[in-house]
Amino acid sequence: LTVPGVAFYIALRIVGYDNGPAAGILRAIYAIIVQIWAAILSLRWQVFQDKLALRWGMVGFEKDELPRPQFKGTVIASPINGTPEIFFPARGRRRQIVLSTLISALVVFLDLLFIWGVNEYRDEGAKNGDQTRATIASFLNAIGIQVFKYVYDIIARRLTQTENWRTETQYVDKLTTKLFVFNFINSNFSLLTTLFAASTQTCATPLQCTNVLEQSLQTIYLLALASDIFNATLVPYLTRKYNIWIEGGFSKAMSGPEWEYVLLEYDETLDSISAYMA
Repeated sequence: LTVPGVAFYIALRIVGYDNGPAAGILRAIYAIIVQIWAAILSLRWQVFQDKLALRWGMVGFEKDELPRPQFKGTVIASPINGTPEIFFPARGRRRQIVLSTLISALVVFLDLLFIWGVNEYRDEGAKNGDQTRATIASFLNAIGIQVFKYVYDIIARRLTQTENWRTETQYVDKLTTKLFVFNFINSNFSLLTTLFAASTQTCATPLQCTNVLEQSLQTIYLLALASDIFNATLVPYLTRKYNIWIEGGFSKAMSGPEWEYVLLEYDETLDSISAYMA
């Protein structure tokens, strides 16, 4: 998808964003390509997923999936075979789900309020002819996206934990849904407001509006990339060095088990979700 995207970007630059008929045709063609690509990708991924599930023996595994160690409830006799099992009433979970929804909605509201404030700052600068505010607003928006993403990641994990889902699959599905919805709003809402709700001074012409959007996209992408590199390389490195210092590894040689002890713990569930959401 990158290749046709770059090609159509260059073509739009050549014909001009203000060239209505030609630019409109190019955008329509690219939109059709994106739709076809998305449909094919989704179908091929579903086929690939089914093949892996069959090969790994995971078809229907959720029926026999064991409860999570964190699952809490009352031990009762199974109504099927009489063996002890943990039971948690659905009514208790519904209360937690409502609470989680309200807290998530509050975080989304604060996020949208921040985006609105940044856009107002940018539009006010455009009214006064101060174009540097657009650059500052792009950086503020990009930094805000990373901060809200980090904060809500912590909140979503705790909320999903309090909902007390029985199996690991249920827990992963609910946590992934929370993070996906929030990150979609957090990452794209500012771009949508630039396209459809920016002031006439900020988007006086289609070319000017596209330039503002392009600047925002570049800033968001570069800061997101820098944040991912920082979290994936520098943070683990510094954490490991700190663990070595705590254990006295800088002043004396450490044995093999001691070296393994200072390695960072990898959570198969949470770290995999974080890598997927990066």
